[in-house]
Order: sequence, then structure tokens, then C-alpha cells
Amino acid sequence: HLPLFDDPAVVQARRAALHLPAPRAVSSLTVDSTHFAGSLWVGDNAAGVGMDPFRLVGPVRVLSVGAGLLGRAVTLVGPALERYGGAPWPSGSF
Repeated sequence: HLPLFDDPAVVQARRAALHLPAPRAVSSLTVDSTHFAGSLWVGDNAAGVGMDPFRLVGPVRVLSVGAGLLGRAVTLVGPALERYGGAPWPSGSF
């Protein structure tokens, strides 16, 4: 497992994700509060899924799911990317 925000490959994948057309959904997966375990990148078709920048970080598994399980969320105003000590930032404990 990789340290979530210290691994250069994860940082680069997160930066690349901000510059791509927005997928239906994207999320990082962790095994605890600070260790990266993978990602969820939702596209409408194989071409959209092929744009996933996290595919360069580790093994890829592509799953096809039916309509209605995963969808688009409202795009955030700015990048909410940083955490401190495994807690969302700012959390009052910074």
C-alpha cells in the first residue's frame, strides 16, 4: 500500500484528474485513514474509463454496472484535495 499523499504517482494522478474532462464519478479508495488502495473512476464507456489517470498507479480492474448505481455529482468549486493526519482539512485539529 502507498502513503496516500506522499507517493508521487498518486499526487500526479490526482493532478491529472483535475485537468481531464469530468468523469461520472471519481474517488480514491483507502485501507485506513492515510494509505491509498486504489480508485473508482466512472465513465459512460470504455473510452472514458481509459482516461483514468489512476490506472498508472497500480493494477486495473474494469467493472461494467447497470444504470442507476453510479452517477455524476455536482462539481466542487475548488480542489478539496488535502488532508492532515488522515482527517479532512480543515478539521479543527490542524
